[in-house]
Amino acid sequence: VVKLVRAIRKGWIKFDKPKDEPNYYLLWGDDTDTADNKRQGLSYIPAPKPNLPGHEESYNPSVEYIPTQEEIDNYQLMYEEDRPKFIPRRFESLRSVPAYEKALREGFDRCLDLYLCPRTRKKRINIDPESLKPKLPSKKDLRPYPRTCYLEFKGHGGPVTSLSVEATGQWIASGSSDGTIRVWEVETGRCLKVFNVGADVHHISWNPSPERPILAAIVGRDLLLLNAEVGDEETQVRTKELLHVGEPTPEDDGDKKPAVRWVNNDKFDGITLIHHRAASTVEWHSKGDYFTTVVPTDILFALFNLQVMHEHNNKYGLNYSVLELPCNILTISR
Repeated sequence: VVKLVRAIRKGWIKFDKPKDEPNYYLLWGDDTDTADNKRQGLSYIPAPKPNLPGHEESYNPSVEYIPTQEEIDNYQLMYEEDRPKFIPRRFESLRSVPAYEKALREGFDRCLDLYLCPRTRKKRINIDPESLKPKLPSKKDLRPYPRTCYLEFKGHGGPVTSLSVEATGQWIASGSSDGTIRVWEVETGRCLKVFNVGADVHHISWNPSPERPILAAIVGRDLLLLNAEVGDEETQVRTKELLHVGEPTPEDDGDKKPAVRWVNNDKFDGITLIHHRAASTVEWHSKGDYFTTVVPTDILFALFNLQVMHEHNNKYGLNYSVLELPCNILTISR
């Protein structure tokens, strides 16, 4: 026994090593868990290696690689999977080789493969679209706010197309498609004056000067300057004197035809500015001495002086809107 113990210690007697269990793994696997691969598939699929080109794809192959006409006809009777992808042809030089006729189709199929069967799996996060919406505060937290209708201005028979407020805030003018212009008192909602102009009212602008209660309205294709009939008697007298056209100026009698013609309107005791084309917008200067009109179809806007009935025409392309600034600068919107 002692000899056996000594022999084992010195390594003369060796026991059989335990056999290692075989370790199986996926040949095309990655570093992820094997259980996950079986359940979800591989996260990366390598691209198949293309076959190396042979002699049959040469531009000048040997005679034995060139099929006869009978063989080409037999290819058409075969299934598409068994049919050869390429039929060799012979050319004298590389320069005479034409363009590949299936290049566009194969490029499209390749794009479909990349789009429909990508080699990388991307995990998408499923998010509820409702959770992305911002949380709006409760209506109770926003109080106090208006919850009831305080005042309604009723009287128009059609939709209101334009609205303008007087400089003091006491009066408001509205134009409608029913062919009427109404002047209202803001505090009570009382209708002070109704102008039956007989055409659609496109735009209304109140003179910003409290001493000149004049309404400028685009009615049809022309512009009307109306006396709103608000204010004291002295203001009414000055307004009636201002809304009167005298004799035509020498510039109007010349060879140059004016863009706008000033005519007295006896029906409303105002002035009508007859345009050659339909006007769309009218705006006043902050002082109330000048106003502008825009004629989009004529590529023209005109600046008028109310006191001397003088016009200044300018062309700046196709205009849609104009705005008067206090510093005498015109802002034109095209």
